[in-house]
Amino acid sequence: METNPKFIMTRQFIVIFIILGILNVCNGKLPSSVQVCSRNDPNIDQCITNSVNKLKPYLATGDLGDGFIVPALEPFLYEGFSINPAANFLVKVNNASVIGASNFVIEKLRFNYNKIALDMIALFPNLTMLGIYDMKAKVAILDITGRGDLKASIVNTKMKMKITGTRYDNNGQTYLKYDKVTLKFQVGKTKVYLTNLFNGEPTLQAVGNQLVNENQDIFFEFIVPVMEKQFAKLFKDVGDAIVEKATIDELFPDTKVGEN
Repeated sequence: METNPKFIMTRQFIVIFIILGILNVCNGKLPSSVQVCSRNDPNIDQCITNSVNKLKPYLATGDLGDGFIVPALEPFLYEGFSINPAANFLVKVNNASVIGASNFVIEKLRFNYNKIALDMIALFPNLTMLGIYDMKAKVAILDITGRGDLKASIVNTKMKMKITGTRYDNNGQTYLKYDKVTLKFQVGKTKVYLTNLFNGEPTLQAVGNQLVNENQDIFFEFIVPVMEKQFAKLFKDVGDAIVEKATIDELFPDTKVGEN
């Protein structure tokens, strides 16, 4: 049975078309998950808000699609830290992570295209901090010791973040880079639980956790600055990865998106 030459050519064209389409995606300067916003859009703040909300599931895994990989938000891993407000109080925390960082709700966002400046207020409804602690501390009249798992539940944390950037030229094209990300957390309701206090003795462990929670301001006075620093670095790394290869015109086109 002979095969129709026209049919063979048609199949070849289809294969070539598919291959070109795949190459176009792979060579794209922005992942398809990123919704760009026109610099002329009078509602650019809402457009960027919608774009960030669309990205949240991708930010959770760190896979934006089309071969673009960024640091993941779930879980958010950060450096260990020490809590040492006094000579008789030392807590070391390692293998620290936060769950729930991708579930933020944007309450307010303002973007200035000319200055490349973004201000955002967001709410984290539920954050869970996990880690391994090592504690030798005097709280009230009790010497608390232990080494085990740390779990802290943090409800309704507000984040105020500012991102600033600059334009730069490269081979006749204008690009964007982020210079600085600063943020502040306003921590909401919190609860801390430490396993294996006093070698796990139930009564003393319950008393120890009660004292820890009655004095948890001591803990979060040290924890919050660490979180702020690590989250700022994370958001800057994610932003840099997204805009690294895209020109300013690709990121913020001079016409409304979809306009011919």
